[in-house]
Amino acid sequence: MIRFWLVFLIISSFFYRVDDIFSEDVQKLNIASEEWKKYTESNGKGLYWDIIKRVYEMDNIKLNIFTVPYARSIYLVKNEKADAWVGSYINEEIFALYPKWHFDADIVSVLFKKERFPDWDGIKSLANMKVGWIREYDYQKYIDVKMNIVEINSRKSALGRLLKDRIDFYIDDAVDIQCILNNNKYLTKIGFNMKDFRIVKLFQLNIYLGFVNNKRGKLFRSIWDKNFLILLKNGTIKSLFVQYNEKVFPF
Repeated sequence: MIRFWLVFLIISSFFYRVDDIFSEDVQKLNIASEEWKKYTESNGKGLYWDIIKRVYEMDNIKLNIFTVPYARSIYLVKNEKADAWVGSYINEEIFALYPKWHFDADIVSVLFKKERFPDWDGIKSLANMKVGWIREYDYQKYIDVKMNIVEINSRKSALGRLLKDRIDFYIDDAVDIQCILNNNKYLTKIGFNMKDFRIVKLFQLNIYLGFVNNKRGKLFRSIWDKNFLILLKNGTIKSLFVQYNEKVFPF
């Protein structure tokens, strides 16, 4: 009988410690993101970081930020090394938990040479062409034509490939395309002249946090949906968009 109670106390103590650690640990959200200028900068500044901080500080939760390439951010969440990643489209990854509320929207656009495709005819012009985008962006889920997909590691590489006709089209968020096109030093270095190219909007996709599929993820997701709605209704979210001079308010 003594041995039984000893085992019981050890097991009970173990579960108490696990619950205690869990309750303390949820005061920190481990969140991964690619670095996007003005949105998720590595120093913790940017529109998205401000939105996420406002949401979680309502429950006294702080952010622990990992700045990594997009594919790596997904890997960290999938392998339970982070609680969430920034910038997913709804149901982009089958393993993830998705909230009700998005925090922004991407204007997905395509960049291509004018002289090669003077008769652009929408998405069907992509059929059977070499179409490039950043690794793990998975735009094929939203495009209903067959393409020869080329996953690319960086936007600089994408421009170089487009310039040398190694890909026919480059697809990305309009803001990210414009960001790399503003790098005049790099454009001059590779001989890229925007006058020879065209940018066309393809479609709009809401963007979300993708949460880890476990107890922590479920908790952080419920907090996100609860607090985001409060901030949306009281005007905080809109004021942040205005503060960052965003032209589109996707709500």
